[in-house]
Amino acid sequence: MTNWAAIPGLLQTEAYIRALYEMRRPVLSPEQIDEWVAARLARQDILARWPLPVVTWAVDESVLRRPLGGWDVHKEQLQHLLKIGQMRGPELQVMPLDRMSHAGMSGSFILLTPPNRPQIGYAAAQHVNRLITDPAEVRNMAARYSSIRAQALGLRESLALIEAILGER
Repeated sequence: MTNWAAIPGLLQTEAYIRALYEMRRPVLSPEQIDEWVAARLARQDILARWPLPVVTWAVDESVLRRPLGGWDVHKEQLQHLLKIGQMRGPELQVMPLDRMSHAGMSGSFILLTPPNRPQIGYAAAQHVNRLITDPAEVRNMAARYSSIRAQALGLRESLALIEAILGER
């Protein structure tokens, strides 16, 4: 999964999720926000199921520096990312700001590989969601993701950068 605007949903804290929905325009009702927060949190259960899923994320450093929801929410979110980074299974990589080449500049996307089925892609932008099943398009997305992961920092370096960002405040 790649994300260049916000922390990916499976990695978000409740306060961060709520902040994202509260800043939406047009404004969402409190009931809608509560419903969507609960749904997003429920999806995070996948990270605790056995067998553990193979999940990787590449997140742009700018996302880690943007204090959406305020500094307290931001600090809690960064600490949560460090905790996720220590788990067995998930892998988090950061695309640092100093990279002169960035294969993900065309936008965020998700690659999914269901058991015994072909890999599929998913892209969402400006409330438009698109499931991508065309094998050639999915192959291109997979190749782009491989490039992104090669350009990004490794897991240890990514966690060290998150710690450094936390230490700046």
